[in-house]
This record gives sequence, structure tokens and C-alpha cells, in this order.
Amino acid sequence: MKQIYNLLFLVFGIFTINAQTTVVTTGTTNPYRLSLSGNDLYISEFNSGIISKLDITAPLPTTKSNVITGLNRPMGIVATGNYIYVAEHFGNKISRIDISAPTATMSTVISGLNNPTGLAIKGDELYYAETGSNSIFKINLTDAVPTAVLVANAFNAPYGIFFKNDILYIAEFSGNKVSTLDVASGATTGTDFITDFNSPIDLTINGNTLYVAEYTANKVSKVDILAAVPTKEDLVSGVQTPIGLAANTSEVYIAEFDANKISKYNLPTLSADGFVLSKSLQLYPNPSSNFIKVSNMEKALNYTVYNSLGQQVLKGKVEKNESIDIQNLSSDLYLFKLEDGNTLKFIKK
Repeated sequence: MKQIYNLLFLVFGIFTINAQTTVVTTGTTNPYRLSLSGNDLYISEFNSGIISKLDITAPLPTTKSNVITGLNRPMGIVATGNYIYVAEHFGNKISRIDISAPTATMSTVISGLNNPTGLAIKGDELYYAETGSNSIFKINLTDAVPTAVLVANAFNAPYGIFFKNDILYIAEFSGNKVSTLDVASGATTGTDFITDFNSPIDLTINGNTLYVAEYTANKVSKVDILAAVPTKEDLVSGVQTPIGLAANTSEVYIAEFDANKISKYNLPTLSADGFVLSKSLQLYPNPSSNFIKVSNMEKALNYTVYNSLGQQVLKGKVEKNESIDIQNLSSDLYLFKLEDGNTLKFIKK
């Protein structure tokens, strides 16, 4: 076991920042929205009326394959289980594609809509945005004949929507902002989250990081949604009319509308070189499975914990001689960064 821990420290110590934009495929026609399901990335191709997919584990650049054709300007797309739900913007309807059989089939879920755009699923309910009415609606997917229920209105061109727990994040294209809506509270209007975007058209969340496609700025931004004062930062610039996003723990996939391609941004892993390791402070017990303490502390300090992928997994404030509960963390090697600049390593068994 000791050899394994030593190996983990060695591997962790040589991690480097790996952040670059890579072409995934160039074979799409005006790709609009993306949805990840396992290793499959589904793509709505706006002008060609196609839903296509590609395997994100295939060597790059890869070739996409068509799932189904004949849609009327498909925009929002969300894949779940054996189904893909698609907002047909000019068709004013939401369609469902059954991908359980070798040949996909399509049926109408609800019609008579007003230019539907973004889609998001929460439980048995499908939420959709309409730019024609500047509203958010929902339907229950278990109903034999789903009926639209108004959730909230008074948005300014809502194009992209995404859930984080009960909070629906909404990209308001003409409002140049991202707003939020707590669907559990019964609120009927959104709350401004960040208001200085440049034509935000889609968004996605992985962990506690919000990624936003800024269409006319040709860039993708990121926001820590748990920050006391959420502030946007550039993730990647120089992408051509980014219009759709999908993310997992290691990559952000970007639909570049005018470039007719899908690219990806490799999220950075931690580099131990970027931290000043403390010699005076220590974490104990280390390794540990239940809790850790910081020795030789003189005052309370804020801390942040990062896993071996560089993802923030824990944050808080620790007092002198206080125990920090790590029972819910996975077995891994972690960096424990204090606000005074000290950084320590520990292993969760």
C-alpha cells in the first residue's frame, strides 16, 4: 500500500497543465447544440435538419454519423436513456427520437409552440425555452398527451437552459446576461446572475463551474457558481461563433456554427509546480479516511480542496485544532490550499 501512495505522489507531482483546443470533427453543417450521453456526443445540425453523433473516445479528428434526418431547424437537444429530445425551432414542436433500435424513429411530443430553443430535463419533466414568447415552459413526459405549463416569462431571448439541482440557468441572448430560476420556489421571473456577457447563447455546468458560449465575442467563459461574488473568466477565445456546449470532467465540447465543426477544450489538470508547499504546517492523520486536521495553525483560514484532476471538491473555513470531515470524498490524492498561500497534500483512503 505504501508503494501505491508513493506512486500517487510521484504521478501527482509531474502533472502539468493540459489546456488546448482540438478539432473533434469538421463534417457537420451549422452544428447548433450538443448533448453528451456516455461516450456519445449528439449534435443538432441546424440548416441540414440532421441529428448526428460521434464517439468521443475515437481518434481525432473523427467522423460523425447521422442518427436521423428530416427535422425542421433543430436547435435544443438532450439525450437521456434511449431517447433524444429535440426542439424544432421552425417546426414549432418538440420531437422524440427513439434510439433503442438499430434504425432510429421519431415522433412528436408536443406541437404548436412558439420557436422553441433550449431544452433541459429534471426528473419526468422537460423544460423548454421559447424565443417567440420569451418564456420557459415545462411538460410532463409521462403524460400520454403532454400539455405545456408556463413556468416563467419576461426573459430577453432565452436560448440556452441548464439545471443544477433546482436552479435553472438561462442564457438570455439579447439581454447579454445569465439569469437563474429556482423552480422549487414557484418563482415566475428570473433573477440576474451575471449581466456582462456578450450574446450568451448556450451554457452547461460541470461540477460547480458554469460554462457560457458568448456567440458574438467568439469565446467561451466560465464562472464558479459557488463564489460569493460570481465573476466570469475567459476559458477559451478565438472559437468561431460558439453556439452549443457540452462538458464532462475533462473536456468542454464546443459547436462552432459558422466553422461547421466541433472542437473541444481540454480542462487543465493540477500542476504541483504552481503551489508553494508548506514546511511548517502539516495535515494529520495522513492518509486518512474520516477527518484531517492542520497542525501549527495560528489563526482561522479559508481553505479549498482539489482532487487529482484539478477539480474543486471542498471548501470552507478551518479553525485551530478543528477537524475537517472528508468521509464523503473519494479515495484519491488531494491538494489542500489555504488562503495564506500554503498548500498541503493528503490522501483519502
